[in-house]
Amino acid sequence: MMTFKVMTTFMAPPPAATFLAFHPQDNNIIAIGMEDCTIQIYNVRIDDVRSKLKGHLKKITGLAFSQSMNVLVSSGADAQLCVWSIDGWEKKKSRYIQPPPNRSGTLVGDTRVQFHNDQTHLLVVHESQLAIYDGNLEYLRSVSPVNISVLQYCSGYADFPTTNNICVVDFSSSCFLFCIIVNIHIFYEFVN
Repeated sequence: MMTFKVMTTFMAPPPAATFLAFHPQDNNIIAIGMEDCTIQIYNVRIDDVRSKLKGHLKKITGLAFSQSMNVLVSSGADAQLCVWSIDGWEKKKSRYIQPPPNRSGTLVGDTRVQFHNDQTHLLVVHESQLAIYDGNLEYLRSVSPVNISVLQYCSGYADFPTTNNICVVDFSSSCFLFCIIVNIHIFYEFVN
């Protein structure tokens, strides 16, 4: 049996990309969330990183552009939200998401963000809650269903395919939780 010894290490592996979002006004510009807590603003056309945004303490888990507000909102596994101006890529504001009433202390874990069609309200998804913030990161309301993991959002419908739960919420006015359907079993039939 042969054994080997590491003589030297000359380069660390690059951090992995964890989330992508296309600039709403120029699809050649991509915001790339990274495992090393940064966001790279990359121009595909000229193959250049235009800016590297720093502000999170853990990996980036969500990115959302608002064309009407001219901002990029980022979320991370540190449960922090950051608002970045897309004009000069400087940080305008940041805050940690509020824990729901049934939890205390700081939250950690993947956090996702998505702007409503009005481009001024932000849906924030964490394993502990669904929350609505305005574009300035002011907390508006939340609901705390269990086992939230992945969200697909469209006018009051939230789908959690990883946990096989479906949650229906009225986000438009009062954020009322209508129902949670737990442990849906979906069977796929393959036809040869």
